[in-house]
Amino acid sequence: MKTCVFCRGKVVPRKVTFDARVGEELVVIEEVPAEVCIQCGERYFSPEVLRQIDGLVQAEPKATETIIQVPVRTFGHAEQ
Repeated sequence: MKTCVFCRGKVVPRKVTFDARVGEELVVIEEVPAEVCIQCGERYFSPEVLRQIDGLVQAEPKATETIIQVPVRTFGHAEQ
């Protein structure tokens, strides 16, 4: 059994969503294989998965990909 290097919790295989910023763009990659600590949530990725993530982040968007809009808020500017 693998353990988390931060909290010593149990680490299990899971599929996760990975978010990355490229300049002003936000790229979201779903169904990424990872090992996740069930205690603190720390995620671990194999070198091969990280190479694939890098390729997906750098790739041009395809017409078949889903595009979403998200609000961007600045901390400290909440309405009273």
